[in-house]
Amino acid sequence: MYEPLVEKKVDPQAIRQLHQEYQDVLFTGKNLAGEIYLVDVLKEFHFLFEDKRQVMKNNELFAFLDQSKQNLLIASDLESFKNEQDDVSRNLFKIICAIINQNVNQRGHNFLDDKILYTYLDSINYNRDDPDLIYAEQVAAIKSLINRKTYSLTD
Repeated sequence: MYEPLVEKKVDPQAIRQLHQEYQDVLFTGKNLAGEIYLVDVLKEFHFLFEDKRQVMKNNELFAFLDQSKQNLLIASDLESFKNEQDDVSRNLFKIICAIINQNVNQRGHNFLDDKILYTYLDSINYNRDDPDLIYAEQVAAIKSLINRKTYSLTD
């Protein structure tokens, strides 16, 4: 079993602010077709690039991940997709909170089994020569974790 490296923060004000920023990203980050994808959201939250100064390399990585099969529709203006994407959008917010070590108060239903979470996290191979492939595996793990019915995370 994994032990947390640092204690999770519980700051309702920060969570509300993060949620507002998340909603803003989902609204303003849409492309001309009225869609926003996983890689777009991760880019807006600065989770994709180690060094923001390497603009050319970062653009290549973004293009690679944007075209990859791991990219997933998060929100769309089309009515037919809105209900389908609600669970994905909620789950992504919970994962973003976990990445930045914020503990979200959640209604205690449909908890994600820790074994599932750790299986996805363990599937990421950090010993690769190509860091872009590590990013691709991380995006794949996030996609797998969010592309399911809404759930709650345990502490």
